[in-house]
Amino acid sequence: MAMRSADPVSWPLPELTADQRKALREWKFGQKVEHRLWLRASIIWGLFHHRSSVARVAACVGVTERTVRKWRDRFLEAGVAGLYDRPRSGRPPRLARSSAAR
Repeated sequence: MAMRSADPVSWPLPELTADQRKALREWKFGQKVEHRLWLRASIIWGLFHHRSSVARVAACVGVTERTVRKWRDRFLEAGVAGLYDRPRSGRPPRLARSSAAR
């Protein structure tokens, strides 16, 4: 049985919708997924699907509890869309991505 974290936002967690479950499953078990999306999906999958504690998910995935809480909170705020990187400030790149890869 999963241990419950002392973190007040951890419990109770809502159930995943069918669409959320499908997207997370594709990211967690897919073959061609960016590592950062796989990591975030693994965090959410552990919390919501397995109902594991923040500490247990952090240990299993290999990140800090702070990182688990960050992605849990972003998921609770915005759903699957919250797991993507947010736009960063700064100067835009001078070359288009397709040109930079050459």
